[in-house]
This record gives sequence, C-alpha cells and structure tokens, in this order.
Amino acid sequence: IAIKRALVAHDAEIYVAIDGHAASIASVIAMAGDTIGMDPAAMIMIHEASGFAYGNAADMLTMANLLDKISDVIAGVYADRADGTVKDWRTRMLAETWYTAGEAIEAGLADELLGADEAEEDVAAVALLSPTSLLSAFAASTRPQPEPLPAHTFLRAVKEASRR
Repeated sequence: IAIKRALVAHDAEIYVAIDGHAASIASVIAMAGDTIGMDPAAMIMIHEASGFAYGNAADMLTMANLLDKISDVIAGVYADRADGTVKDWRTRMLAETWYTAGEAIEAGLADELLGADEAEEDVAAVALLSPTSLLSAFAASTRPQPEPLPAHTFLRAVKEASRR
C-alpha cells in the first residue's frame, strides 16, 4: 500500500507496464498508474487478504476481523480504479480471480495492450541492470521534475543506466 501511495503522490504521470504477472499486492501497486498497459500474455490476479493466527478462539476472531478490514481496503482500491462496489470486488477476490490482459482491460483494471516490441525492449533493458543500477535508475526517474514527466520515464532511465 505504501508503494502504491508513493507512486500516486508523485507529480509525474505514472505509466504502469505489466509484462508478466501482477499478482496479489502487485495488482494493488499497479492500480497507481495513471495509465496501465499490459503485455498480451500478462495477467493480473486478485485475492482476499490472508494471514496467520496463533492462539485461542478470540485471537482467531480478531484475525478474521482484521483480514476482512484489509480485504475491504484492497477491494476499495479496485473499486476506485475500475468502478463497482467493494462488495463486488470482494466477491471477485474471494474467488481468487486471474485476469488476462483483455479481461483486465474489460474489467477496468488496465487501459491498453503493450506493443510486443516495446515490452521486449523493456524486459531486455531491465535484465542488463545490476540491482544497484536498477535502484539508481529508479532514483533518477523519481527525482522532482519541473514539469510532468512523460510515460515510460522510468524505463528510459533504466535503458540509460544500462548503457553506462
């Protein structure tokens, strides 16, 4: 949730490119995008919150109530992005729903398909980076800018870092 919030709070226009699986909390983070593009073979998976409890019956009830609250918050994120109600999204989450790119676009969880060439370039650029270079590229892409950044700024920074 904090990662999603940091992206939403940034002044830049956020373009999320899903080129694999955005499953579980990654699907929530993806909802931070002003625009969400998906590779035709990518998927989004949503599910109810899960956790672990140890103790007596009261402890179990406390955990169950907490998980319901967490699931309501997450369902609210999907409802804000894709419309519908928290109850509707909780039903989909309970079923552990997997969306193909087309289904995600239809459900309102994504906006467009990524072009095959663009997705391959993005993956190739990220694959060339060491963890330190990837962090440097992220830092460079999130520095305050005098005007809104165009889409794919992070990926451009990644590609620049891979050339160094």
